[in-house]
Amino acid sequence: MKRLLVVAAGLGLILAVAIIAREGIGAVAQAFAAVGFFGVAAVVALRALALVGAGAGWWLVFPPKAKASLWACIWVRFIREAINVLLPVAQVGGEIAGARVMTFFGISAGLAGATVLADMLMQVVALFLFIIAGIAILAVNGGNNAFVSSAVVGTTIMGLLLAGFFVAQRFGGVKLIDRGLMALAKRFGWSSLANMASLHDNLVRIYGDGALEVLVALD
Repeated sequence: MKRLLVVAAGLGLILAVAIIAREGIGAVAQAFAAVGFFGVAAVVALRALALVGAGAGWWLVFPPKAKASLWACIWVRFIREAINVLLPVAQVGGEIAGARVMTFFGISAGLAGATVLADMLMQVVALFLFIIAGIAILAVNGGNNAFVSSAVVGTTIMGLLLAGFFVAQRFGGVKLIDRGLMALAKRFGWSSLANMASLHDNLVRIYGDGALEVLVALD
């Protein structure tokens, strides 16, 4: 396992050097020089602090009787972010990997996957509220009327989609995903997928606890 980690770290370093070379070492050095060491350190520290908060928020989603450790949630939240930002995969790649990594900390695959879905809902709700606040500030300060109108329409559509995402989680829409996972597990013999095919039951467990409704309301 340690050898695999060393190889992965080496490949990651090679990839980072290749990306820098592709963008132009001079341009990258110039950007760093413009910001300065303390500027880069401040950006990294603020982002790390935000991820610590996001990990703590994820930790709160877990049912009281099946609580993951706060440290595990924060650590895996960093992993999710790293995969989503650095690797050439869809934005959900980090969420899938995060659910898998949580099983290493004694959390069942179904519960880990369900908490990730609930955590994503919380994140989107927070983003939605920021967008509404931004549009309101723009409108109050005399922003372009056409742009504000378009933003309101887009936000309304986003709100409807967000409501649909919540309804699907809360009232059984995830059963379709469970059935698909079971079908794939049966066809290809993937036991790990079969273990995840309890997303609906775990989401009912999470929402039934009542804590998540409070978190979404406060977000």
